[in-house]
Amino acid sequence: MGHLDRQLAVLSDLWTRTGSGGIYDSSWRAVRTRLLARRPAWEGPVQLVHGDFRLPNLVVQKGSTAAILDWERCTSGNAMSDLAWLLNSWRHADEPAGRLGSPTRIGGFCSRDELAQRYAARRALNPDHLSFYRAFAHWTAATLLQASETRRRTIQDSSGHDNVLDEIQFSLLEASTLLRRPVC
Repeated sequence: MGHLDRQLAVLSDLWTRTGSGGIYDSSWRAVRTRLLARRPAWEGPVQLVHGDFRLPNLVVQKGSTAAILDWERCTSGNAMSDLAWLLNSWRHADEPAGRLGSPTRIGGFCSRDELAQRYAARRALNPDHLSFYRAFAHWTAATLLQASETRRRTIQDSSGHDNVLDEIQFSLLEASTLLRRPVC
């Protein structure tokens, strides 16, 4: 079973337990159906995938990466998953900050396209299916956010973030939009 198959199975099970019947259930299922239809036939060479690769998990010292933190979602798979997750967190000032915030919204960072080109070149990745992997990352984020919100409500924790449902909606809309793009 490949990386995408494993992730689809685990995340589908998680959604069934935490999001099924909720306000975004039909949107989530529609995106899942489109992901299954657009899934690349070949995932590429198996590599180490961080699983939460984004700027706040990098320790930078003297202009280079000194450490990468937060490895609990680490697995084997396609490095495009990490690039997609990073790009989705690489938000512009006119986009929502997101639940975890996005330091790139303040400006002074390269564009998503520049970042994608640099990352893909450095890791020798073929970016043909980048839209798919970005859609998959948004769908994953929506799933994890729904699980977190369900857990928060179950334990009656009032410290939750007010924008969780907005972020789930944003993630599913972005995934849907990305899946409309043609494969390069």
